[in-house]
Amino acid sequence: MNQTTLSPSLSKRNGGHILRAKLPCLILTFYTTADAIAFEEYAKEKKLSGRLIPIPRELSAGCGMAFRIEKSLLPPDYNRLITDSRISIQEFSEMDY
Repeated sequence: MNQTTLSPSLSKRNGGHILRAKLPCLILTFYTTADAIAFEEYAKEKKLSGRLIPIPRELSAGCGMAFRIEKSLLPPDYNRLITDSRISIQEFSEMDY
């Protein structure tokens, strides 16, 4: 399958699939699904913009779920916010996703 990277403001249809731009992101992986869901709830409470996604194939984690945050949307104190969650995070990764 042909990979296409689009500018952040564009998307187009390709064979019935919508392609979206790959953006620089912080990907958090978790040991358990419960931790992933707990972090999603914590992020909403702290207004930390992001969402749960299936683990990108370049990574691996115990539960198969990850939390994706666009780097452009990260607050300056994001490291403290993540640490203060007290939720067990398996790995932090930066990648275009």
